Amino acid sequence: LTLSNGGTFHQIGSDSGFLPTVVKTTQLLLAAGERADVIIDFSTLPVGTKVQLLNLGPDAPFGGMADMVSADPATTGQVMEFRVAWDPTARTVKNKNAPPVPSTTGSTGTPVAKLKLPAVPKLPASTVTRKVSLNEIGSTSSPAFNGPVMGMLGTMQFDQAMQMDMPMPMRWMHPATETPKLGSCETWEIHNFTMDAHPIHLHLVAFEVVGRIPGGAMANMAAMTNTAAAAIPMLPPEPHETGRKDTVVCYPGDITIIKALFDIKGNYVWHCHILDHEDNEMMRPLNVI
Repeated sequence: LTLSNGGTFHQIGSDSGFLPTVVKTTQLLLAAGERADVIIDFSTLPVGTKVQLLNLGPDAPFGGMADMVSADPATTGQVMEFRVAWDPTARTVKNKNAPPVPSTTGSTGTPVAKLKLPAVPKLPASTVTRKVSLNEIGSTSSPAFNGPVMGMLGTMQFDQAMQMDMPMPMRWMHPATETPKLGSCETWEIHNFTMDAHPIHLHLVAFEVVGRIPGGAMANMAAMTNTAAAAIPMLPPEPHETGRKDTVVCYPGDITIIKALFDIKGNYVWHCHILDHEDNEMMRPLNVI
């Protein structure tokens, strides 16, 4: 997302609360299920100014920024329009009950540059590392069709013959394999073996994004070993991912690492937040025991 006048978003929060500090940006990257709390300052714009919120994301499946083709600017590229309807520098008020005219910032509150956000407490040390997988299933009915017909979540299981961890796609109906203990803090390594970026959402959990190992999942498979990814430097979370989240974008071929505290007992789910993926087997039980 971007503003048509090149304006700045001041992001103060994400999926599950405040960020540690205000993040200034002219573009917001939001996948399905992700949220952003932002401040936009219109106080310097003349009355009558129109500013559009534009979608620069692709109409096709998103696989990352490098090869992205933006949405149709005449249709899906348009989100909404802001219209500046009151001049904050005027020395009059709209009615007798209106508050005094704000100063040059357009607000009687704290300027964005001076905002101090509440501290985000760190999660405790992780006691379990869980490896899960994102998988694509090809067509078995037509040899002429070479594309995937289904996305599936799964585990990573050690294969004795291959002597390495291999993805094990699983359907919704299979017994739960993600069964963290109540009060435990786990590290999840999400191995993406698909061609798409998937927004993975854990229900009733606020997690930390630890980082990403770019190409790590595919590197292990290419080398036929569990250790190839260890040679790839891990990228830190993006600035807008430094608060607590419940949805994280997992890029093709990467290993995305999160840390989660499971503090609510019960039976939940984890899934891809792309609607036709979660409704077509890309959802699994999550049972906190």
